[in-house]
Amino acid sequence: MRRSDHKVIFESDAFKDWKKARESQGTMFLAICERLDNIVRAIGNLGKALAARRSRLF
Repeated sequence: MRRSDHKVIFESDAFKDWKKARESQGTMFLAICERLDNIVRAIGNLGKALAARRSRLF
């Protein structure tokens, strides 16, 4: 393909829509990962709190 053909493809509305969709998917994936990270962190904190409570009881 010639350079001008590439330029036409990358400047097309279809490519811009595809690019927006890919960015949106990346944003959603990042949000899911951040939520899962918060859940893992909360479970770790819960484990620490339960261990500290258990050591105070015995």
